[in-house]
Amino acid sequence: MARAFTSGLAQRVPTWRAVAGILLPAFVGMHGFGAIADPFRATAEPLPVEEAFVFTSWLQGDRLVAHWDMPKGYYLYRHRFAVSAGEGVTLGTPAIPPGEPKTDDHFGESQVHFDSVEITVPVTERPAIVAANIRFQGCADTGLCYPPQVRAVAHEASGSAVSAAGRHARSSAAGTTAARYSTESDRPSSAQRPGATEE
Repeated sequence: MARAFTSGLAQRVPTWRAVAGILLPAFVGMHGFGAIADPFRATAEPLPVEEAFVFTSWLQGDRLVAHWDMPKGYYLYRHRFAVSAGEGVTLGTPAIPPGEPKTDDHFGESQVHFDSVEITVPVTERPAIVAANIRFQGCADTGLCYPPQVRAVAHEASGSAVSAAGRHARSSAAGTTAARYSTESDRPSSAQRPGATEE
């Protein structure tokens, strides 16, 4: 009698193989094989600074325009934008759009820009070559923060970039900062307070 009861119970209770045979195809169908291929996959390395904050600049009439594009998970601080004029150039106050409120371990409560941002700077006195240094700083949602960055731009008053200076309008510019981190200390660090690396 006991043997008959045990046999009947085994027929009613599915084995783990049967359960896996039902759930695994459904999971793979929803998430793909990549979700189970490597459950211990390491976190992706942070992007090089020129890929995290893709910078372009150009002259538009009597204004210098600076534009940044950021992939998901990266942002720029509104209060860290700064523009200084080159020789013979007089600039007005930069127009910086409002950002989104964010609180982090680096600057506390501040405004940041995700996805993209564009600032414009009035050029009140413009020689044949309009040169300027544009400073910015950003971090990643992972907590990594990049050192302050400077891009040196130079445009002909006609609106063209000065190719002889190795700079380009409407294209990525390395400026005065190396395209990739030259030393380990240049890499973004979650322990680094950004303001401490001011040049």
